[in-house]
This record gives sequence, C-alpha cells and structure tokens, in this order.
Amino acid sequence: MIPRNAERIGGLIVALLGGWLTWFAWQAAHQQRSFLSVGATGPAFALLGLALVCIPGYKSERILRGESLDGKEGWELLTPRWKVICGICCALAAGYFLLLAYGP
Repeated sequence: MIPRNAERIGGLIVALLGGWLTWFAWQAAHQQRSFLSVGATGPAFALLGLALVCIPGYKSERILRGESLDGKEGWELLTPRWKVICGICCALAAGYFLLLAYGP
C-alpha cells in the first residue's frame, strides 16, 4: 500500500501540472495556436490530483476495507467514488475542449 503522504504529494504534483496545462492551453487558444488535443485534459488532471490530495486512492480504499484485489483489473478496481471522479474528469475534459475550440 502506498503511504498516504506519498499519495498526497503525488496528487499535488498532478493538480499543479493540470492547472498549468489548463492555463497554457487557454493562452495558446487566445493566440490562435492549436493545442486542443492535449490541453483539454488539463482540468481533468487538476481535479484528479485534488481528489488524490483529499481522499485515498482506489487501491488504498479497497485495502483499508479489507477487500481483495485478486482477479480485478482496470475499471473493476475502481471504487464507486473513483468511478464518479473519473466520469467528472471526462466531462471536464470534453467541456474544456469545446470551450477551447469554440469559445475564445
């Protein structure tokens, strides 16, 4: 199991990089440069990082509850809370993509 402080530090780094990517994509869109494909993921990474800072990771949650990880892969590993977070991240990325493409 990953120590909680390491998860928080990793989450903070991901959130900061996501915030920077969001800002950079916004600046690029205002200068008429194309940066949509990667830049749209900025808000999703920022939210994902903040979630890691605030709540334990999905593996840590399952281990703390005494659940087994055997035989689970991919989407099955995620707890319901992390599935919701992933859904919101996808919606944020799609919304930011549309904002960058048609907004500025």
